Amino acid sequence: MSLNSYIIGNDLHLFYFDNLKNYNLSETEAPIKFENWKDGFLACVTINAKGEMQKYNLCGLNWLKTNFKISKFVDGERNNLIFTGRDEVKKINVLYSIETK
Repeated sequence: MSLNSYIIGNDLHLFYFDNLKNYNLSETEAPIKFENWKDGFLACVTINAKGEMQKYNLCGLNWLKTNFKISKFVDGERNNLIFTGRDEVKKINVLYSIETK
């Protein structure tokens, strides 16, 4: 599993790849293993200082069209995380920015 975490302000943000079928699982359902980029999404779980948790579906992985690595995120210092990648279809460099609140 590819996982990276960042603390921004008082919030902990955990980024990972997951199977799209796991997004709305109940507490009693077992998760489905992430094996296929086609069925995957970039997920974020945010835990605030009170211990409250919120889960986000940031985007489908097939939308990214690049060799996306969570470990390459950098703190953009403006409440965002940034990553540069290469769109292999268009043969151009791409800047991704994920805003955190």
